[in-house]
Amino acid sequence: MTLAVPFQNHGTIMVVEDDTDIRQSLASVVEAEGLRVLCAENGRAALNLLNSFSVLPQLILLDIMMPVMDGWQFLRERNHHPALLGVPVYVMSAIRDARLQEPAEGFLRKPIELDDLIGLIEKHCRS
Repeated sequence: MTLAVPFQNHGTIMVVEDDTDIRQSLASVVEAEGLRVLCAENGRAALNLLNSFSVLPQLILLDIMMPVMDGWQFLRERNHHPALLGVPVYVMSAIRDARLQEPAEGFLRKPIELDDLIGLIEKHCRS
């Protein structure tokens, strides 16, 4: 799969999370901050969604434990798409001892603190 994504869309965040309630909750916060949100239920759906848009998000929030394609697989696949390498990815997990096995910009422990999410939005979408 080749991602044909020519430019980054300022004000867009992608949430990749299989739990519908968590995905919708994160999306609601992002939208309340005045940003556009792209949602996917697993890594494969995220790659397909990114391939169908002509823009990249400014930030990807990525769950680790998902069916079809988990977060680690998504990060490995990202290495094959140069356009995605410039998009910061923060992995999310409730697992206390989760370690970053693949390159990612950071880690968010679930449940995600609102201040932490707003901080990422400020850092990556409003700087």
